[in-house]
Amino acid sequence: MPYNHTPMPVPSQIIDNNQIRQPRISIVIPVYNKLEFTKECLRALQANTPPHLYEIVIVDNASSDRTDKFLKEISSSVQTISNQVNQGFARACNQGADTAQADLVLFLNNDTEPQPGWLEPLLHILDNNPEIAAVGSKLLYPD
Repeated sequence: MPYNHTPMPVPSQIIDNNQIRQPRISIVIPVYNKLEFTKECLRALQANTPPHLYEIVIVDNASSDRTDKFLKEISSSVQTISNQVNQGFARACNQGADTAQADLVLFLNNDTEPQPGWLEPLLHILDNNPEIAAVGSKLLYPD
């Protein structure tokens, strides 16, 4: 299913009673080519994640496919960082984390397709146990 180009609401600036509310979590997605994966990842996020919970930060590591054009098209609904030279995965993650507006940061590969109800249990664990500083999800593969 192709990514819906309808602009997503900008989750980092949901207006509630005339107040701007920060997102609960910043989802950082480092990308290098594989535009089809990025589109499907964003489609799954949009379909399966409550919009008020998150913001998206995409770090493009000098992709040579059409990724840069696509990111310009959706720049009103996600934050983007475009590197002129591939900085590597770890540095791209750090760049995204530095840009994040939320207190919590989630790193997501662009070949990931979040399923319904994927994020709320992770936040619930963090909210209800101050001794836990990091959580991870169970990865399920098609096979």
